[in-house]
Parts: sequence; C-alpha cells; structure tokens
Amino acid sequence: MSRPLDPGPPPRKRRSFCRLCFCTCLALCGLLLVLGIYQIGKTFFIRSQFSHSRLFHNQTLDEVEYRMAVVRPLVDEKQLFDIAVSIWAPSRNGGSNNGSETALFSDIVFRGLRLSDKHKSVNLTYRLPTAVFRRSQLKEDDLRASFVLIPTEPSLVNHMIRFSTWWPQTAPRPPVRSWPFPLGAADSGPQSKADRALDSFGFSMPLLEFHEFGSKCTKSPILETPSADEDAFSDGADDGYKEQNQTEKDTAGVSGTSKYPEHALTHPFIVTRTQIQAVDETHIFNFTLYDIEHNRLRGYSSFLCGDKGQQPNSTLCDRTYAKNGNWETCLLLSVPNNETRHRDLEWAYAPYIDYTASAAGPKGSYSSPHPEYIDINWQLSYSGRSPGEHLNSKLLQGRPSRPLSYAGSDYKKAIAHDKEEMLNGLAGHRFYEDAHPRRRFILIMLLDFILSPASRLLGIAYWATRTSTVSISMSGTIFLALHRILWVLTYAANAFETQKPIPSAEQWLVWLWLNACAVATTSSLAFLMLKTVTRLTFSRKKARWIPTVGRAQPTHMERTSQRLDSRTSWRIKVGMCVSLIAINYISSKYHSFDPLGYHVLAPHHPPLGPLDGTSNPFARIYDLVSSPLLITAYLSQLLLNQRSKAFAGRYKITVVADCSYAVLHLIKFIPSVIGRFDARPGLSVDDIVHDVLLAALAWQAIVFPKVIQTTEEDSE
Repeated sequence: MSRPLDPGPPPRKRRSFCRLCFCTCLALCGLLLVLGIYQIGKTFFIRSQFSHSRLFHNQTLDEVEYRMAVVRPLVDEKQLFDIAVSIWAPSRNGGSNNGSETALFSDIVFRGLRLSDKHKSVNLTYRLPTAVFRRSQLKEDDLRASFVLIPTEPSLVNHMIRFSTWWPQTAPRPPVRSWPFPLGAADSGPQSKADRALDSFGFSMPLLEFHEFGSKCTKSPILETPSADEDAFSDGADDGYKEQNQTEKDTAGVSGTSKYPEHALTHPFIVTRTQIQAVDETHIFNFTLYDIEHNRLRGYSSFLCGDKGQQPNSTLCDRTYAKNGNWETCLLLSVPNNETRHRDLEWAYAPYIDYTASAAGPKGSYSSPHPEYIDINWQLSYSGRSPGEHLNSKLLQGRPSRPLSYAGSDYKKAIAHDKEEMLNGLAGHRFYEDAHPRRRFILIMLLDFILSPASRLLGIAYWATRTSTVSISMSGTIFLALHRILWVLTYAANAFETQKPIPSAEQWLVWLWLNACAVATTSSLAFLMLKTVTRLTFSRKKARWIPTVGRAQPTHMERTSQRLDSRTSWRIKVGMCVSLIAINYISSKYHSFDPLGYHVLAPHHPPLGPLDGTSNPFARIYDLVSSPLLITAYLSQLLLNQRSKAFAGRYKITVVADCSYAVLHLIKFIPSVIGRFDARPGLSVDDIVHDVLLAALAWQAIVFPKVIQTTEEDSE
C-alpha cells in the first residue's frame, strides 16, 4: 500500500499591511494631527493680525483727488535713504538711568538703501572704554545702540509742517543720535523739526547680554577673562558676542564676585552681530482708519512701555510691527502742486524699522585688550522685508531661546553656531556671502524628514507582508535586527541623558512625539524582521487573551534558501563581526586610532571635548559594534542574493530611497553646492564602506528579479 505524498506545511497567510498601517498611524499620528492643527491655526491667527490690509485705500496715489483723505508713505519704493548708527555708553559721572550718556560713535553707516534691498552688510569698528564694566550694577542697556532712517534728498520730510508720534509723553526717551550730527561735527544749532521727526521713529537696542560663564577665579574679586584656549565662548551660533575684558589690576570700584555675588552667575557679553530690518510697506492708507490706529497706539503706548500703574520706561517698550505697524509717526506735509502752483496738504506715515533680537549668537569675536579700552568689530547687515517675511523672521529669530553655556567646548559652540546660522539664513539674514543656509535646510529636510522615514516605513511594510523567507539571509537579518535594537536603546538613553529643560508643554509634546516615533518605528522594524526569519506565529483562541506563540515549519523553497545561505557558515560570519569589533576596540583603546572612524575628509568643526559625548553604556557599545554588525548583515544578504540570483531583503524602491540618501549626504562635501559649512562633519571610512555596499545592493536590485510572495489563495 503506497503512502500519500507529504504536501509540506500549509502556506502562511499574508498579513494585511493596511491594518498594520491603520493601527500604527492611528496611534502615532493622532498627536501630530492635534499639534499640527494647533500650529496652523496659531500661524493663521498671527498672520491675520499681522496684515494691515484693512487700512489700505482702494486707489493709487495718482487716482486720489483729495489727498487729505489718504496717508502716503514717507519712503516709497523709489526713495533712497541712509541709516545712521549711534553707540552710547554711560558717562563717567552718571549712567543710563539718569540720561547721562556719552556717544562713542554716531554717523551714517548705510548709504543709498531702498526698502527692497537685501543682504547689505558693513563692519563697524568702535573703541569701548573698559570703565563701563567697573559699574556696581551693570545692565543690558548700559551699552546701547540706536538707529535712525534718514531719507536722502529730495525727500518729503523737507515739506513737513508738524508730526505726531506714538511715544508716551511721560517716558523720557534716550537720544537716538548725537547732536551735532555726525559726532564731532561743528555746532549747527538745535535740531530742526524735521530732524526731530526722523528721530521719532528711530529705535534703540541693548548691546550687552548676560550669560552663564564659569569663572576661573576663586579668591580674586576680579572677573578674569579665561585663557585663549577656553575663550571661544558659546555653544556655537555665530560671531555674535564679544566677552568683556576685565583683566585689569585690582582697583577701587571693580565689580567682583566677592563684592557682587550676582556677577558670579552671569557674565556680560557684547553683541557684535546685528541685522536691521525695514518693513517694505508702501501702500497708501485710508486716513480715517489710520488716524484711529495712530491715536489708539498713542493712548496705549504707556502700557507698552511698562507695567500698569507704573511710570513708563523706555527700556521696557514692547515694540512690534503687529502692534505698532506704520502708525508710530504721522507727518503733515505741505507739498507744492505743479499744476496749481500752490501747496497741498498731505499726510505721510513713517517706515517701520527694527532689529532681530537673535541675530547674534554666543560665539564671540576677539580683539587685543588694552588697559583703557577694547576695540569692537560690529557686523551690521540690512534687509528690507515684506510684512509676511518680517513675521517669519520674527518667528524664527525672535523665538524664546534656551540658556546657552558659554563655558562649553569648542565643538558645542560650533554646532550651536551652525544652528543659529541656518535659522537666521531662513529668516533672510546670511552670516557670510558664500554661505547657503537655505540649501542646507532643504538638504536636511530631504534627508531627515523624507528619505529616512520613508526608508523606515518601507522596511516595516516589507517585513510585515513577508509570507516566506526565500532568498532572505537569516544570519544577515538577525545581525541587522540586533543593530536596530541597539540603536533604539542608544537613542532612548541619549535622548533622556541630553534632555534640557523645555520651556513649554507644547514643545515638550513635540519632543516626545518625535522621539516616540523614531523609537516605535525602528523597534517595530526590528521585531518584524526577527519574527519573519524565525517564522514565529501568534494565534489567540476566543476564550484566551494571551496569544499562543508557535513556529511554522519551513517550506521546501525556504530550506533550499537556507542551504544556500549556510554555505558561509554562522561561525565565519560571527567571527568576522567579532574580529571587526576587536580591531575597533584595540585600535581605539591602545593606539587612539579608529580604523572605521578614520576621516577621509576631515570635519570642519573642532574635535569633540572630553564631556561632549554621552556617558551611558549603550552609546559606548553602539559606537563599538554598530558598524561591524551592519557590514556583516549587508555582506550576508549580498552573498545570498548572488547565489540565488534573486533580490530580497528589502523593496527595490527602498534601495532607491537609501541610495538617494547616500548621494544627498555626499553633497554636504561639495562646497560649490552647499556653500560655507563651518560645522560640516567628516567623511569616514565607515561611510565609504556603507556606500559601497549600498551600491552593490543597487546593482543587484537592477539585475536580479524580486522574490514573489505567495498567499494562501495563490497556493490553492
């Protein structure tokens, strides 16, 4: 009697990827949706409040017959203007509190500008007496700068009869330029009405900022300047601050940490980078609506310059374009009419000019100290911005910034400098002419927010829909899964170790969501990879909540694939992985040389300091074994693909995404494309090996056909 042929194990049912996607996206994207709706709504609300289109007059200036019914711009798109800059310090007999100030510099710095001009820059050098820092109570505005926009001839300001300003009458306003102007000019008498009108829409900014900075002195009452090795302050955001020099000998009146303990916590820095912005608004306004806004601002100005019930203070004025707009100064003009040969009365509004608060970062520029003064090189730039662009720059540059450690390493300063440079570049303020921060931002978005998540999600889709392990290297997949598991542990440990205080619950939720997504997707991918290659099955009976774990029997084709994969035994693969790990460990520990980490192209940023790395054990283990695990996994799958003449292990479209990622990553090293990149990482041997293995996978994806997955219905 003949026995029936063994049909083999039943085919495994293909899992529904749609259901997996639905459950995963429902859990991970719910929070993102809520935060996205909130952010979009918040942005639209701010933009709606930022636009002053409700005041626009629906005619052009030439079409208006009665000119007193509209308010024209004092500076239109054709008008040229200069910008005067003044620098003020307390006089020896007083301070900024009682108005006793001395002008260190006051002159025109920018000439022949228009509202539409962008990326105009100039370097201003001035001499600062060190006596400023010997004050018992030093404040941000003890060293300040002021700016005045001066239209060039011919100008409507010459036809001004009178003007009205928003500045509260009860708040004494500090001067915005020296008089006589420029500094050192011959006395020409008191200011004219036109000069006072121009000064009325000028503004001031503090040139001192206080940040935490560890002092080397413990006994001396003098705040000493650190040595040159430690003097590269900041966590790296730009040539934005200059440390005060207080290495003078102990004299009376010196502000020391023993006499003034509050100075031990923070250290004064001089701002040496500033961007000036003028809002490019040249529409004509309806006078009735404009007059309402102007009077409202005048009545509300005392609250904008101090707390309710207190005397207004010029240093507390909350001045923004959304609140102040172009109705800070209204001018009445008497303009000659060429047709009637009489003078017509017209209204004009002053332009809005401001500075960006975070255009300077913590990285300082230095000059040689002098017993009595220090020379400061102040980098100024100008850009005209539309109201919408001005809003975007304020959102990017005027964001609440976290406290920066000025005692950090050079590496941290360079990284933070690069971050500030990119954010300022997105807002229209380039630190250097040969820098292209927007290109780098687009590159980061493509790499970190499109290609990397796409590759990860495609990997989840691939491993979630596998019904067979044909042409899939079990050893290579296990090595790759171990690499991803170790990455998840390291990423989570680093995230909690390096977490800094987050100012708002909204930002904390965004931080939590981003980290949760990265951990969840990578850990899910590792689980699906191990589940597939080990052929684990999970079944749950109706009466039980805990699923039953089993293991499916391999099919004939899977056993054939395993025999092809075992031609290179586990012993050889594990031995190669362990050898690479041993070489890495011995070289780095005893010879201070990392073979895989050796940089073919050296990084532009300074080397890492002793405290820059993470101290958790997962990070140290990951740095040691990640590359050997990844190299062994790639080689195992490449060998099996070559032997089976089929492509497996990932979708072919995933190879396209990974190759695109590798190519865009290499673009970072092309200066003609990416521009100046002071914090550019190095190109290591590990990167080159990874790219070569990825190129081999791409070649196999082109040459070999993919492995077809069969379902239960197909087998029937």
